Amino acid sequence: MDLNEQCPSHNCRLSTDRRLLNESDAVIFHFWNDKLDRIPTYRSPHQYYVYLNFESAIRSRNHFPWRKIPHDFFNLTATYRLDSDFFGKMFYGFQFERLESIQPTSDDLTNYYGVNITAKTKLAAWFVSNCQTSINREGYVRELGRHIPVDVFGNCLENHKSCPRKKDANNQPLYYVRTECDEALERDYLFYLSFENSFCPDYVTEKFYRAVEMGTVPVVFGGANYSLFAPPHSFINARDFQTPKLLAEYLVKLS
Repeated sequence: MDLNEQCPSHNCRLSTDRRLLNESDAVIFHFWNDKLDRIPTYRSPHQYYVYLNFESAIRSRNHFPWRKIPHDFFNLTATYRLDSDFFGKMFYGFQFERLESIQPTSDDLTNYYGVNITAKTKLAAWFVSNCQTSINREGYVRELGRHIPVDVFGNCLENHKSCPRKKDANNQPLYYVRTECDEALERDYLFYLSFENSFCPDYVTEKFYRAVEMGTVPVVFGGANYSLFAPPHSFINARDFQTPKLLAEYLVKLS
């Protein structure tokens, strides 16, 4: 892939051809795909080894063979953390730019950023696939659901709803294609539970940006300082409430 149009050095080339390995200036290792038997046996002195990972540290620690490689194996990092050597604005298919504030373009709630707020009839939704997490987010949602209606899409908790993804010609899920559930979220729901799978610093995923894109208010539950990613009053932090019941009462009040 020729990156000359976007790369300031005008001499960028990205390749998966392992025959070019020894002459590359940098080698990127994706933590989820790369196994120990695929690590090069020879390394040029001038090369940078870059660790690429957008999954949480909790999920990553047991996957990559950390104990079998030297501590100084990687020179650079490209992760979700703000202190990474390379921190991009593109994550999970969503591009963002932090603003100090978001000013309303109109007072007309029937067409607010293209979404009819007044037509929304349901309180909260949660899309989920990982049912067992270190922070027990599933338990939090179960308790929250005892106080307000929460529609759960996926395979977790009781009375969950299905949310199949569209697939490509090879029957592989299309993760960044709008689904019927996305359309329902935009049309029907006031709040979306943007609950992460772990309390890791700076870890903010598509769970947050999906809510923003679909015209719902994200209710966050994670380890990030969300004020670094979004303006004040643009989200609700579940961890600001002592119990799920208190959060439920607040959501009802806002609705």
